[in-house]
Amino acid sequence: PAKGQGSMSLDTIIGHICGVLRTELPELVTAEMYGGRFDFEEMRRQSRRMPAAFAAWTATRDGTWTFNKFACTGFFVVVLAVESRREGQATTQRRAEAIANLVSRAQVVIAKAGDWGDPEVASNPDKVGASNPYNKPADANNIALAIITWEQDLELTSTPEPAELPPLTSIHADITMEESTHVVDAEDDIKTDGS
Repeated sequence: PAKGQGSMSLDTIIGHICGVLRTELPELVTAEMYGGRFDFEEMRRQSRRMPAAFAAWTATRDGTWTFNKFACTGFFVVVLAVESRREGQATTQRRAEAIANLVSRAQVVIAKAGDWGDPEVASNPDKVGASNPYNKPADANNIALAIITWEQDLELTSTPEPAELPPLTSIHADITMEESTHVVDAEDDIKTDGS
């Protein structure tokens, strides 16, 4: 859609960010939206395909409703991860070099990204910065992390309604309740047009 048209949301903006990162940093095996806590164990559960970039929004501030848009400042983060077990990254030194190189290049990509091709982003990335969150569990598992943060002005329109679920074609349910404890024992089999 043209600038200012359409109905978007923060998840769409993050999708555009991930798309640009995939294109501009072709060494990334993973570039995806991330909504959980940024700790090693959770990230490891999400994906072991590295080098990886996990993008998220962390906050919006100073929001006002004007001209049918929610104008605010959005705060974003990308967590980068590299693993030394990958071919060509066999030592701690190589892992340190790999994350330093990746974070340097990613910062440039982010700083030059403009509006990410998203009609609801109203400014270039600002206050782009990176940090090295040394993490003992990650280090013990041969993983190095880096965090890049920035802010951008946004002009959010109405969030689209979620996609409709496919219509139900059948429901089979067996439900029993223990009279003395009121504990429910249920078994169901729900089918939709898509299943």
